[in-house]
Amino acid sequence: MSELNTFELALRASAAMPEVRIDRERFLLDELTFCCDQETAERAVRLTPALAGIPKRKVDRVARGAVGYESGKVSTLTFSAGLHAGMSMLGMVPADVTRYMAHTLRIVQKLAFLYGWDLTLPEEGEPDADTAAVITLFFGVMMDVEGAAEALRVIAGEGGAPVTREQMAGRIDEHGIRFTVRQMTRILSERLPKEVYGKRISRFIPIIGAEELGGLTYVTYKPMADRLRRFLSSLDWPEA
Repeated sequence: MSELNTFELALRASAAMPEVRIDRERFLLDELTFCCDQETAERAVRLTPALAGIPKRKVDRVARGAVGYESGKVSTLTFSAGLHAGMSMLGMVPADVTRYMAHTLRIVQKLAFLYGWDLTLPEEGEPDADTAAVITLFFGVMMDVEGAAEALRVIAGEGGAPVTREQMAGRIDEHGIRFTVRQMTRILSERLPKEVYGKRISRFIPIIGAEELGGLTYVTYKPMADRLRRFLSSLDWPEA
């Protein structure tokens, strides 16, 4: 097995944190009952919001709210460490990078569920290879890495979401996307710390304390989440 890079280590470590995992059923029921009736929300849980007949404009509104909520929490939500599988890897990557990855995984799941992608994290342990591959591509879109959006469009297919685990696995293998994912993890390993610590503007802020880092994290987080939201919204919306 090849040596894991920073991005892969941070993904595995953060995915093991219980606070990171979003309960798909609870999330969709809680959020969609604000824009549709209970029966429709329950049908969205069984199928997807699109196949339940919820208009995309309503899902877009819920998605914007989710981005706003998670962006507001990015500097305040804390995560447990040291007690769960995979936490030994925390010492191999900066704690701030793992924390940032944990926050980002939360909005990745929420947006995936709203737009019909099956990215449920396991209750224990790390994501399977196909889920990890799609999460990596989602991060690629968020950080504007060339090739990420194109690979996701191939996985989504002509009909767009819903995208099941079987579809993800089949299309990843059929179209040779694993090589793209591997290359992307290397790029993201370089870019992720820059997003966390604001290297792009570090020459203007030579010393960053914890409080300033929290604000800077918010500044980088929300545009990334919005970029992913807009991309998923741009995919075809299946007819109910």
